[in-house]
Amino acid sequence: MKKFIAVALSLVMILGLSVTAFAATSPQGTTYHKVVAVFNAKDKIVTNIAPYTATEGADPITFTAKSADPAHVFLGWSVYKKDGTLATAGTDFTIVTGTTVTALGQTMLKEETVTLVPKTDLIVAGNWNNQLTSIKTALAAFADTSDKTGDAVAAVAVCVAALALAGVAVSKKQLAK
Repeated sequence: MKKFIAVALSLVMILGLSVTAFAATSPQGTTYHKVVAVFNAKDKIVTNIAPYTATEGADPITFTAKSADPAHVFLGWSVYKKDGTLATAGTDFTIVTGTTVTALGQTMLKEETVTLVPKTDLIVAGNWNNQLTSIKTALAAFADTSDKTGDAVAAVAVCVAALALAGVAVSKKQLAK
């Protein structure tokens, strides 16, 4: 009877680890979007590594393209999603100031100063001298380098409890002899 109770209690402990806690749902915080700006100044790519953050649907961000060299001609702003594909005005961001133009096969914001409200994580690239600015360095800002978490702690706890159950069963057999 003692062996049965020990096994039953061990099973209850193991199964109890997989039960979700019945806590109240946490209040949802403010959603922020990461916006990385890439400027091509005198053929040197400058990426704003400390990205702008904007509250979803609330914070407009203004970008101004300036060149110290009058030989550099501003072409326009390209807006990309964090995966490197072109972002769509109205879906991925809202244009507050600025107008669009098609150049080099894509839609750009043509003014040197533009203001937009992001609806998702974005890369904003200033294009100069009839060339598109590379966004390769900006894509790295969105690389997920955080540790993967999840149910690892629960899995370890279940393994420890299973080993404890096995230890109880073995010790009971040894004591019964």
